[in-house]
Amino acid sequence: MGLIGPDGSGKSTLPRSIFGLADVFSGSITVDGKPLTGLTGAKIVRPGAACVPHRNIVFDELNLGENLQLATCQLDRR
Repeated sequence: MGLIGPDGSGKSTLPRSIFGLADVFSGSITVDGKPLTGLTGAKIVRPGAACVPHRNIVFDELNLGENLQLATCQLDRR
């Protein structure tokens, strides 16, 4: 997925809202008809979704794909 838009248009807020990192004041976020709003981050990422903000890559010596792999490896153990 890619988001393109001018500064202040919500490009960062959208994924933060999806992953429960930003408050959703109105509306809802659903995937396959199931609401995500109000779920814990663990329940949101359980199907395999992950979010690594481009400015906050935890391990900067790894590329984005490797960071995403690392972010989801704990999910494989469940």
